[in-house]
Amino acid sequence: MARQGIADDEIYRCADDLSTRQPFVDVQGTTDGISNRTSYLMNSLLSHKTRRYGFWTFKRFQLEVGTTRFVCFSERNADAFTLDQGNDPRQDDYDIWLGTGIIGPWIAGKRHQDVANYLYMDGHVTALGWDEAVVDMYPDKKVLTEDSSYRD
Repeated sequence: MARQGIADDEIYRCADDLSTRQPFVDVQGTTDGISNRTSYLMNSLLSHKTRRYGFWTFKRFQLEVGTTRFVCFSERNADAFTLDQGNDPRQDDYDIWLGTGIIGPWIAGKRHQDVANYLYMDGHVTALGWDEAVVDMYPDKKVLTEDSSYRD
């Protein structure tokens, strides 16, 4: 796309996201990635199998959820991803099973007059308030509010 005159920042960055992309330097002083690389977080059900929800394919989303009813990407709140808060500024996805108490602050739900933009699997984008959007992040529409990670 860059060859067609579209800069990466136009695709991966919201114009209202004031965070700054910069090299991430770990505690040993080693550069290891880019902080605030993108303005969006990917729902991690798109990238890996989970114990709670299993493995998802496009076909499974179509049949069990519907592509118009599943949020794939949510606007990212860079202020939530600081080392001081115990978070990683390179974070680019969210695990829904961590619950809304953890992932809620990660979403830039107030960036655009109390709404954020959400990209759905069918490709449409819509501006929604948190309470309306969060349901569509979960394939079974059962919102987890507390960390529901499995403990071995």
